[in-house]
Amino acid sequence: MEVMSRPDRDTLARIVRLLAPLLSTESSRRAFVTGALGRVAVVDYIDWSGSTNDFTTELTTLLVERDAEVAPGVPPLAALLEACRDAVGTDRQAEIDELIALIRAPGPGTPAEPDFPDAPRPVAPVPELRERYLMLMAAEWNRLRLVGMDPQAADPYSRRAVTLAQVYVDLDTTTPRHHGPEMQRGETEPRPLSALEALCAVPEGRMVLLGRPGSGKSTFARHLALVLAGAEPRRDLTRSLPGWDGWRGLPVLVSLGPLVQALPLHGEPGAATVEAHIRADVDRREDLRGFGAALLQELRDDGDLVLFDGLDEVAETQRAAVKQAVSRFADLYRKCRVLVTCRTHSYRADPGSHLDWPAVHELAPFGSA
Repeated sequence: MEVMSRPDRDTLARIVRLLAPLLSTESSRRAFVTGALGRVAVVDYIDWSGSTNDFTTELTTLLVERDAEVAPGVPPLAALLEACRDAVGTDRQAEIDELIALIRAPGPGTPAEPDFPDAPRPVAPVPELRERYLMLMAAEWNRLRLVGMDPQAADPYSRRAVTLAQVYVDLDTTTPRHHGPEMQRGETEPRPLSALEALCAVPEGRMVLLGRPGSGKSTFARHLALVLAGAEPRRDLTRSLPGWDGWRGLPVLVSLGPLVQALPLHGEPGAATVEAHIRADVDRREDLRGFGAALLQELRDDGDLVLFDGLDEVAETQRAAVKQAVSRFADLYRKCRVLVTCRTHSYRADPGSHLDWPAVHELAPFGSA
């Protein structure tokens, strides 16, 4: 198991100050700690008695001393801090992220890829795996599923195979542009923002894209990922992506339906839930085995594009948990641009699935322009 960085005295004092208000009684301590840590063995060593400050100090010390993980790459202190997010208010979120990063930092002499000690050995050098990833995923995202319309058209080996790049059309949202010089002569009302322009215009880099069934939400996400994956380093992307701001990044497309399988049995879902799912999805491919950890490291260091497709495909009873995992992943991977797609009715009818992001756009019906 990899050695995590040992928090210094000041860091531990900050953690104690954050956790203490949640641990004032024995019942609240048991509920909070076991909810966050589940059945990790270290829980058996906890003495639940004592004053609030003494208990919290002893708890943090115990969790540092015991060599344990709640999930791969997730030490118990990090799990406790994740669990206290909802109770401390938005003004403390940045401090929580900073403390988690300090806890999860590698200890002295620890090799690269610190957060994923169980990652399989890469089958090739990381730069080569990166090129394989872009090539393989571009081919996968370019395929269209047209079996119901034409089985031969859906066969990638058929001469009649139809690709996404061949049939994709730009999609507009229902959000109007602001009046300005971009209006065409004779227009009395501003034209709507395209889905791509809406994403580029979000300063926080976080957006929810809604749409009716068949409106093109998934198609938009796949096409955006496809173009970025196939782009040459110096190629001008504005021709393929009208309205694009020139930003480049490694694209990652996550279908949210299967993410349910990664939800923890105990404790609250967090960024580690999404990390584990992305790693597993990449490493299951023989030609990419071992690239999952390197991909996540690049996402965190450089800030790439992560597309979460199909929140409506998650069962309503699990949607809030998946939403929470995605939200916390976005909080941790602050440099990334993040897009979530969902059917309009499913999103608006279920307040528990609403992401706390100001940018929410809806695709316009086809032919409405």
